[in-house]
Amino acid sequence: MKKSLKVLVSVILICILASSVVLLVACQKDNVDVDKPVEGKQVLHILNWGDYIAKADDNFDSVVKEFEKANPGVQVIYITADTNELMLNMLNGDAKVDILCPSDYAIEKLIKEDKIQKLDLSKLPNIANVEQKLYEKMNNVFGDNNGKGSMNEYTVPYMYGTLGVMYNTKAVTPEDAEKAGYGLLWNHLQNEKLEKKVLMKDSVRDAMVATVLYLKETKKLPDKYDKMPIEELINNTDDELLKLIEDCLIEQKKNKALKKYEVDDGKGEMEKGDAYANLAWSGDAIASMWKNEDLDYFVPEVGGNIWYDGWVIAKGSTNVDLAHKFIDFLCDPVIAARNSMYIGYTSAVKQDALRNSEDAVEIIKDELEIDDIEEYFNDEIAYPNLDNQNLAVMRDFGDKESDIITMWERVKNYGNTSKILGIVFGVLAGVIVIVVVVVIVLKKTSRKGKITKFADSSKESEEDEDDDYDEEEDDEESEEEDSEDGNDEEKIGDDE
Repeated sequence: MKKSLKVLVSVILICILASSVVLLVACQKDNVDVDKPVEGKQVLHILNWGDYIAKADDNFDSVVKEFEKANPGVQVIYITADTNELMLNMLNGDAKVDILCPSDYAIEKLIKEDKIQKLDLSKLPNIANVEQKLYEKMNNVFGDNNGKGSMNEYTVPYMYGTLGVMYNTKAVTPEDAEKAGYGLLWNHLQNEKLEKKVLMKDSVRDAMVATVLYLKETKKLPDKYDKMPIEELINNTDDELLKLIEDCLIEQKKNKALKKYEVDDGKGEMEKGDAYANLAWSGDAIASMWKNEDLDYFVPEVGGNIWYDGWVIAKGSTNVDLAHKFIDFLCDPVIAARNSMYIGYTSAVKQDALRNSEDAVEIIKDELEIDDIEEYFNDEIAYPNLDNQNLAVMRDFGDKESDIITMWERVKNYGNTSKILGIVFGVLAGVIVIVVVVVIVLKKTSRKGKITKFADSSKESEEDEDDDYDEEEDDEESEEEDSEDGNDEEKIGDDE
């Protein structure tokens, strides 16, 4: 039995080892760095969001390739991240980064932590093409960053937009959408079609903005918060307010509105009709609306978030001049138009600069299939009012970041306990079945051994009994012979 158990354990260990090897190989394959520095080339390491720069099409090479062609001897190594937090972790980790494109509040954090350097504006002639109202809004919000300098000293805006609600007009009427506001994401109007059809961003920042504004529009905020300007409200991190936000996000799960949290795949689900409401960024909404005419997007009347992503140069960059060249290259109206049309977001290059470039105008008109460029410039989704005080900018969480991330994990894990227990019990049941089967097999094997041994011992016993019986017969015969001999002797004696 011990031998059988050893064999079983050996087989299990081999299976585990084989699985580990397969997983290790798979992980290594996923992490292969396809782009390697070419000897003799000047290398620029760029960290950006996924699908956030124009790729090649019938008329142009990719924007990255165009930059390499415009700068012979230069090689771009391009990596991506899908959240600001991951982007910052990559910058702080082992990734080589010269230039990156985080969002406004992440840039504020990088300035505080002294992770990025000030720009040399003399190396950025195309910066005159950038919308100055964006700089004004940034500087009004962030000031001088505790004496470290204004935002325009560190960053050049790339794209901007709003956070709002995208919905399917076949499931929700425009009138009901406007009436519900952010409540559409909580199925506030109890529309049966929205059950398990609501998507939220897997981003604590965006989720908090939508939640606190939903609480405001439904009159569920205490007066001290309700009276705050939108800018102050969406950036407030009081424990009392965080508890209200957490409870409200859990309520969204309880009322069966939420389908899942997502970052990028929400666009596809909305386009295919697999979801009917989505907390969305305006650029994603525009791109989805191009593909599905049943979709619409709005920023609820109560207010919302206006954001921008901007290019910054890492403190440890070894190619500062080349990084400036790349930023300036992106501020060219033609390149800006290409990027904007590919991504779906609004370029920070101002309208006049785009209007004054015939090539840029043609790119936009061809992509949108419009005759008049003003039709695009007058679109309120693409070009939100930068003077609207109810469109607020997010700030860095500061010392409260850890508490907020912990809260967010509690929210996301809520309701998953039963699923986890189900998996655990399923695994345990499987293990128990295997153990029972093994024990039965081992017992059968053991019993067979015992039966064989018993049969052998019985046979030996019978043989021994036969031998004993034979010996007894021999003894009896011997005694009889001895008796006969004695009798013969007695007869002889008598005769004598």
